[in-house]
Amino acid sequence: MAHDYGDFRLVRSRHPVTLEKSLVWERRDRAGAWIPGLGGAALADLPLYEERQVKMGAAAGDVVVLVESESCVDALMAHGIYATTWAGGASHPNLDRIARVLRRAKVVVIPDNDEPGQRCAERIIEHLHNLGTAVGTVVPGGKSEDARDMLKLYGAARLSELVHLAAPQSAGVIKQPPSLTCRPDATYP
Repeated sequence: MAHDYGDFRLVRSRHPVTLEKSLVWERRDRAGAWIPGLGGAALADLPLYEERQVKMGAAAGDVVVLVESESCVDALMAHGIYATTWAGGASHPNLDRIARVLRRAKVVVIPDNDEPGQRCAERIIEHLHNLGTAVGTVVPGGKSEDARDMLKLYGAARLSELVHLAAPQSAGVIKQPPSLTCRPDATYP
């Protein structure tokens, strides 16, 4: 599976026997063919994943969900929920790019349900708050590990409802929205 970042893409694959996951970056050459490597570009130079669509959604006033992986973005977008991520995972969030793209958006963060994911989400939320952007959070709980798991567990309609409950009422205004911890047995307003 390939995840396009403009003139770059991340190709994910699994070994057929060991099932070991492989991640390889590729870039377009002058003829438009994909070749291995970033060609000297830094991950921080890449756009956010699905950046164009997210900008359109944000401009229309829709909520944008920030997650940690391309597969989560793909799953959410397939259900009509605008979502994005950055190249590099939890250890390398591109805070400046995230802020530049999402500064005027209604942002909800769904972190991965592990320590690196929680720390990463805290860094992103703090950075956005310091720039005056309101951010909501929906935290996976129970057997959920990430936004994709939450989709499977709750379904698209319920996850969309939780995202909208956590979302700031207006973009770019500091107001701490509720932070929801989702559990399969919990009820929400």
